[in-house]
Amino acid sequence: MMVLDTKFKKGQKPYLHKEGCKCFRCDKNYWKIHIRGNVSRKRNHSLKTKNKIRNTIRLRYLKNKSGMGFRKGYIPWNKGKKLGPLNDKRKQRISNALKGRKFTKIWKKRMSLARKGKYFGKNNPAWKGGLTSEIEKQRASMKLKKWRNRVFKRDNFTCKMCGKIGGRIHPHHIFKFSEFPKKRFSLKNGITLCVKCHKKTFQKENQFIEVFLAKQANSGELPTSRR
Repeated sequence: MMVLDTKFKKGQKPYLHKEGCKCFRCDKNYWKIHIRGNVSRKRNHSLKTKNKIRNTIRLRYLKNKSGMGFRKGYIPWNKGKKLGPLNDKRKQRISNALKGRKFTKIWKKRMSLARKGKYFGKNNPAWKGGLTSEIEKQRASMKLKKWRNRVFKRDNFTCKMCGKIGGRIHPHHIFKFSEFPKKRFSLKNGITLCVKCHKKTFQKENQFIEVFLAKQANSGELPTSRR
């Protein structure tokens, strides 16, 4: 009886059987890609085999606490290489891959601690050499936000021109923010106005100074003099 050599030789590619082709070993319909050992690439593993694979990976992980990473001294192929500029197609692929990704609370905490204090001032990628002026910094500062809340609470969130309570309100500087730097964070220099009344003061701030001084005096809050 003639014995066939069924082992694949080095460099030999797997072959694709046609549908309906029978395996010469077991006489079964076996038309998927055959590889060494007559095992299909798409074959489903049994529960016993799955547990064996799982236990093997687990043992490897326990031996190497860093996980299934590269061995010590291994140099990856892309070390020192830089990626080119991102095109729209590549950006979309990255966006689709990250869409719906959820992080645990522990992971978020670690990311926060890792980035804390690293991206301020010159360390920020968007740094352009300190172009922001001092007045713009003060307008966006926490000090101004606290001043704003103090003005609202003192006036009970009520517009001092029309008497409207709540809604969209603005803190207005009686003496202009840009012209009187020493009074920028003074509580007596602030007054609460609704959006409609605040628009009436645009480009006419100096005309409303005496009006607001009188309103502050009537309410018991007298701001400092203009000088």
